[in-house]
Amino acid sequence: MTSLPPPTQPSFSGSFSQPPSGSFSFDSSLGDDNLRASKLPIIAAVAAILISAALLFGLFPTSISTSILGYICTPIVTTLCGFWDELSQRLKAKESAWYVKNFTYPNVLRALIVIGYLLAIWHSYNLAQEIGSRLANGN
Repeated sequence: MTSLPPPTQPSFSGSFSQPPSGSFSFDSSLGDDNLRASKLPIIAAVAAILISAALLFGLFPTSISTSILGYICTPIVTTLCGFWDELSQRLKAKESAWYVKNFTYPNVLRALIVIGYLLAIWHSYNLAQEIGSRLANGN
């Protein structure tokens, strides 16, 4: 025989007819914006591509500085926007169990990155033409 005391029944205080006063509810202090992926990386990438296209299609006079700006700005900004989106979605998913990743944003950003690199190739061609014409003229 053991000398253990007999098991006791857990005691409940209150009745089960009404829900408890501290029932589960969604924490509204977080807001809906913290639970969604940010659109800012896509907006920034589109803005960079539009500026690059404006530089390419003659809205500004073609010079070495506009070609360098388009060549450097477009692929770097679009790639950084892709990293920004991926990092922010991972961090938000770690912080909140309610966060749902948006899988279309990275795909859109990948397409914008490809467009940015294609525009950069065009800018490098314009840059090579400008440098070639200056070297040929002896400037």
